[in-house]
Amino acid sequence: MFGLAGAFRYYFCHEKVSMRYRHNGLGCFVKNELHRDPLNGDAYIFMSKDQKTLRVFYYYNKKLILTDAKCLSGVFPRPSFDTASRLFEVTRDDFVRMVEDIIPVKKVFEVCSQSVTF
Repeated sequence: MFGLAGAFRYYFCHEKVSMRYRHNGLGCFVKNELHRDPLNGDAYIFMSKDQKTLRVFYYYNKKLILTDAKCLSGVFPRPSFDTASRLFEVTRDDFVRMVEDIIPVKKVFEVCSQSVTF
């Protein structure tokens, strides 16, 4: 889906990060808050508080790249780690599983004054 190579090292940021941040904001966050070099070729994964948006930030071929995935019918699974740490290394398989395994969410729709649950 994202087209990331297996040569990347993937890091999941457990901290809450504003999804309004773009290239410069996430680059500064990685450098100042996580104490990592955003230009070292690692991929950093950020998830919104409601788990519906997944953002991947990485440096490749002299370009800063920011990709988004928005889940419309469920939520992305949040990995469970020791919350004392701010950043976790995940394998490529775990990253792919995180992106592809969508957790369905029950939605309630109102149809003709009746509540219908799917």
